Amino acid sequence: MLLPGEILDTYHINTMLIKDRLIRGEGSRISRTFPVISRVVRIVLLFFGLICLWPGDFSFATADDYAREIRELAQAGDAEAQFALAQLLDLGQRPERDRAEAVTWLRRAADHGLAAASYTLGLKYEFGATLPKDLKEAAAWYRRAALQDLPMAQYRLGLLHLPEEEGTAEPVPAFAWLSLAAEHGYPGAAEARDRAAALLTREERNPAKGLREKLRQQIRQQRKK
Repeated sequence: MLLPGEILDTYHINTMLIKDRLIRGEGSRISRTFPVISRVVRIVLLFFGLICLWPGDFSFATADDYAREIRELAQAGDAEAQFALAQLLDLGQRPERDRAEAVTWLRRAADHGLAAASYTLGLKYEFGATLPKDLKEAAAWYRRAALQDLPMAQYRLGLLHLPEEEGTAEPVPAFAWLSLAAEHGYPGAAEARDRAAALLTREERNPAKGLREKLRQQIRQQRKK
């Protein structure tokens, strides 16, 4: 029997790290960079392992029972179960793929304060996966997760302020968010922070550092809630 709180360790969201690195085309280095598979990955692998390895109707019944328990916890308001159910619906098979419903459960998990869900919604809006591409919406969801001190959200939010198009960068917020991600050691954040720093004018340097400190304070306050 799965219990609330046993589904996802929100402080070790390697699933989100892996998804982010795959989008950036760095999948070949995943096994070296993230040797420990997160609990949510194990759950999903176990789920599909039950289907693939156990014979006959018993495997499908077991998989269905597992999905049913996840759904019951999700319907009871457990944010981690809601996030896990969204991942299963996104992948499909048991239950069948339903990406629209997956988004619904992601929103519910995010509304319950799960940073991983907010981050995933940000990815979907940024890259137009299931949801229409909308960078403002992506930034809003990333910000929610970033203020919960999720480094990958801080990184992606910083990059949104640092687009490739010349003359469109916002180096002050880019520097602030990327600095926070770099402090966590998030891959690529330090290099991106330095790119943002190089774009800062002399007059913008102090405001950029001031914004970084302000965001740190907001994150500390968020932790106390």
